Amino acid sequence: FISYGNLPNDKLLHLYGFTLSNNPHNRAHLAFSKPLLCDSDPLQRVKAAALAKAGADSYLRGVDLPHPSQRVDALEGTLLPLARAATLTPEDLSQGTVGEIDVAHEVSKLNEQAALRWARDAIETHLSRYPTTLDADHDLIRQAGEENITLPPRIVSALMVRVGEKEILEHALGSLANMETRLSRAVMQYWACARTRLENSGDIIKHVQNVLRDSPNLAEVVSSALLFSAR
Repeated sequence: FISYGNLPNDKLLHLYGFTLSNNPHNRAHLAFSKPLLCDSDPLQRVKAAALAKAGADSYLRGVDLPHPSQRVDALEGTLLPLARAATLTPEDLSQGTVGEIDVAHEVSKLNEQAALRWARDAIETHLSRYPTTLDADHDLIRQAGEENITLPPRIVSALMVRVGEKEILEHALGSLANMETRLSRAVMQYWACARTRLENSGDIIKHVQNVLRDSPNLAEVVSSALLFSAR
């Protein structure tokens, strides 16, 4: 039998003149409208070093998002490291030295929120460049089938390519939305715990003030406060 290899529809169309429906080897190339690194950015070197450490510096011009059936963590391995680096702030650097910044994983809650928004905006911008939406393409295909309309082969091939790309991009948007929801819940839980600790710290301060009235010994005060906070 003839094997054309594990090629996405755009390659099959370019090399052999045909496409496949539900091709699991489809991909969507996501190009960025603005450069991720620029000379005017004071954090340029930091971002470049972080991307190199994560092995994502080869994605600066764009990334290929694979079909979801090929890789479930496609965003973690491609787009998110770029997004985290692109949205780094001086506050993120205060968490450690430059060499410790690891954009292959969550840098901070605030950075992760900014990175998810950045990634979502990049995908939505890319989708807006298509002349039609995914729903419009599906409607065209369905209408042609219902009315027994034979579309020209070139139209069918173009539809197959762009539908495959859009489905991957739309799936990525859904994954990002789920990530944003989980992160929002985690942030809310974090602040709830922080508020509780803050309220408890007020009790500790009152306790320390009472101990200070009875004992001027600093060691006794600290020890008493630690025992009180551990209750």
